[in-house]
Amino acid sequence: MGAMVLACGRADGVADSAVLAARPDVTVHRVPVQPGRTDVDHLLAQVGNPAETDPPDRVVVAGEDADLAAVVLRVLRTNLLAQVPVGFAPLSFTSPAAAIWGLPRNGDAALEHALTGEPRSVPLIRDGNGG
Repeated sequence: MGAMVLACGRADGVADSAVLAARPDVTVHRVPVQPGRTDVDHLLAQVGNPAETDPPDRVVVAGEDADLAAVVLRVLRTNLLAQVPVGFAPLSFTSPAAAIWGLPRNGDAALEHALTGEPRSVPLIRDGNGG
């Protein structure tokens, strides 16, 4: 099984990464900054779906922290939290999420880690509005 990379906003260059060139099992989808329902819900439905031919087994968000938050919100709202592992390849060396979780912060190393790292559970806190 492979992975689905969501290249958010200015992450257009992710598709040209040497890490991805060596991985025929990875598909890249360009999505806008802070993607919403119409941008990603149909893509998330493919992850682990036995009706799909060779479905991806994880989603990797290549973007900013706000992009990660937007995708995780869509995973939450589509009731896929238990089924969809989410990796993060930050575009910014100053990413607070990457710093907190000890993630690599440079392009190819971040992508490689997001694609091959062992998923681990982290707490997810919702606000009163479901965000």
